[in-house]
Amino acid sequence: MTNKPQSKLLAALIGPPLFISYLFIGYEIFHISTFSFTYFDAFFLFFVLWCMKRIFWNGDQFKMEKKYFVLCLFVLPVVCMVSSINPMFLNFDNLNVLQYVKSTTNFLYCVSFGIMCSGLDIPIILWINGLRGLIIFAIPINLFGGYQLIARVYDLPLKQLEYNAVNFITKLENPDGLPTQLALNFENFYRATSVFSEPSYLAMYNSTVLMICMVSAFLGSTLLIKNKKLMWTVVICAIIGNFLTFSLTAVVTIASYVGMLFFLEHGGKKKLKIAYSMLFLFFLLIPINYVIEDVSKISLLNLFEQRISSVATLNHSESISGESFFYRASTMNLAVSIWKDSPFFGVGTGMFYYYAPMYYPSYYGQIIYTDSGFIQALTEWGIFGFVFFLGFVVTLLVSSIKERNFFKDLSSDPYIILLYLLPYFGIMLLWLNTSQNSLISRIFWLYAGCSISIFRYFYNKNNAPIYSFTLFATPLKNRFIKNMSSQISTKEIVNE
Repeated sequence: MTNKPQSKLLAALIGPPLFISYLFIGYEIFHISTFSFTYFDAFFLFFVLWCMKRIFWNGDQFKMEKKYFVLCLFVLPVVCMVSSINPMFLNFDNLNVLQYVKSTTNFLYCVSFGIMCSGLDIPIILWINGLRGLIIFAIPINLFGGYQLIARVYDLPLKQLEYNAVNFITKLENPDGLPTQLALNFENFYRATSVFSEPSYLAMYNSTVLMICMVSAFLGSTLLIKNKKLMWTVVICAIIGNFLTFSLTAVVTIASYVGMLFFLEHGGKKKLKIAYSMLFLFFLLIPINYVIEDVSKISLLNLFEQRISSVATLNHSESISGESFFYRASTMNLAVSIWKDSPFFGVGTGMFYYYAPMYYPSYYGQIIYTDSGFIQALTEWGIFGFVFFLGFVVTLLVSSIKERNFFKDLSSDPYIILLYLLPYFGIMLLWLNTSQNSLISRIFWLYAGCSISIFRYFYNKNNAPIYSFTLFATPLKNRFIKNMSSQISTKEIVNE
């Protein structure tokens, strides 16, 4: 069914808004209780319903790859529901049950995106157009981020964006009105946020854009961005934007992408390109740091050195004001303490929020979730949830690396760059749940679904083994047409 022109056209149109709209996830259309239905959700849900329509109405076959990550993917909803043992039976309470049901529904909604991508042939043009939009949008995103730094110093309009999403209200409290961005500063220097709620999210976005551009340039691919001047404009904007976030997330993710390049891409010339690129990056940051120091009297390079050294030595006393590493580590320790109460099946999906106050003094403030998706899975789903969630991400990464061995000729397929990007997406998925909590995150499952679908495209080209099934021997569409035809025929006979 995906070969139909209208299906490809629909996929081509939905790609860019699907990837761009998640940048504005702080703005909702409406909300149900504490769940915000955002503009991103409109496209996310449309995609899921479009896939369900193909299964139920069109009768498309659901074909799954014989891979461990697919097994882990389908086990996750089961583990999520099994975690109900604690809130519904062992520690029954109306509030616990309500929270469990809301969080479980949210997770099933998120993971459905990945499940649909694992069983249906999604037109590859959807992901190409989506990633193109994501890359090009880095220019206005980072220009606005630069403007905001000036606006915060001189009290100009849009210095801080206000969000209306109800789920942001619990995270970013503002006693004077709607929740606003976390405008973190070090003396006279404000960290860049652009349209995101905090600097680390802008850093992760820019790192993703840089990773795509970096791999495309090293492999000589122009599939995602054809104009070299445009690509270098995007790269320079993303590099400067990342520097202005003053984020360890940016440092660690980019370092891991460069390490993966050295590990995967063979050839002395390619590795020389990597070394030259790193030198270019360093020399580009020197004049930027000089300008920032001249205006704010703060050297970002010196702050980076101090921040990295305090984290590397685990010396809390020497950390700079506003350092988040040690707070994140404390939330993970808290989560492990909660997990010990129910090690096998967890305390239940969404129950961290209720258990946290039992393990820390109230003057620390309200802790809604831990700062690691893997540790959250351990706490709420137990050891089984942790193994299958970590297993899903790791085996998807390993399978992506192995699949590249069947496509060593870069000219063998016009879309080969997408396959070569998959290991780097796998690293990104790891970081999204190591230093952030993306267990129940539509953004995480968007990238996970994208990775699965691209893997599936090349996996099928090898005629590799799959499981396939259809829900109905005769599609609902054919049944409907047949019933309508028989009714029309009956009416004609009666009229005669």
